[in-house]
Amino acid sequence: MELRRRFLVEEKKRIAKYCSHLIADRDNIMLDCSTTSLFIAREIKSTRKSVTVITNSLDIMNELMSCDFVRTTGIGGTLRKTTGSFCGHAALEALGGYYADKAFISCSALHLSFGATDNHESEAHIRARMLANSQNKFFVVDNTKFDAVSANHIVALDGLDCIITDAPVSKPWQRALDKHSTRLIVAD
Repeated sequence: MELRRRFLVEEKKRIAKYCSHLIADRDNIMLDCSTTSLFIAREIKSTRKSVTVITNSLDIMNELMSCDFVRTTGIGGTLRKTTGSFCGHAALEALGGYYADKAFISCSALHLSFGATDNHESEAHIRARMLANSQNKFFVVDNTKFDAVSANHIVALDGLDCIITDAPVSKPWQRALDKHSTRLIVAD
């Protein structure tokens, strides 16, 4: 996790800054345990957005703990120490009772045929539930996630409203996103 926090920092900050413009006061948002979501939480903190954040990330809970303008809901569950995230059956059950205006979710890999996938089964289930329980579904991924696949399915490309990334995508990607009416935003 510490290594991931230091990888592509400027790119993740750009993505997070763009995402903060999509968040309005009084929004209910879901943030997964990705480092990009941690940067989004830091943007919420710095812009003093008055929101409710529902998360499975211990780091995000700690980041927002001192913010009296943010209501933070941690879902609980089994602590996965390598990522500082809560997952497992109890976490999925807890998420079932929450709904959000917007979900900002990442993944291990994004593939034209297989959609969004993750390298950890339980995290994939958490991410899928967050998307299912959100009105607007945003995928926040840096350019290294494209054209790769991991073992655990999260969602197909047609299940996403928008992908926010740090670099332009190839023509095949643009065609596929257009076909599924998935908006692409390159944060600069």
